[in-house]
Amino acid sequence: VDLAHYFQSLGGKSLRNHCCPILDILPVDGGGKEVILVMPLLKAFDEPPFKTFGEVIAFLSQMLEVRVDT
Repeated sequence: VDLAHYFQSLGGKSLRNHCCPILDILPVDGGGKEVILVMPLLKAFDEPPFKTFGEVIAFLSQMLEVRVDT
């Protein structure tokens, strides 16, 4: 939950933030620290299917982004 809050707090500040937004956080009755994160329904990565090689490259570049802080 803390990590999800961190990425949510970045909002539009980072162009590299591709995280799914959190719509709500619901506590679980009798679950202690357990919660349910409510997020938008997402499709499979290949739905709809890729149409061009450029779409595949764009997808892979976003999936493999690595940020190295120096």
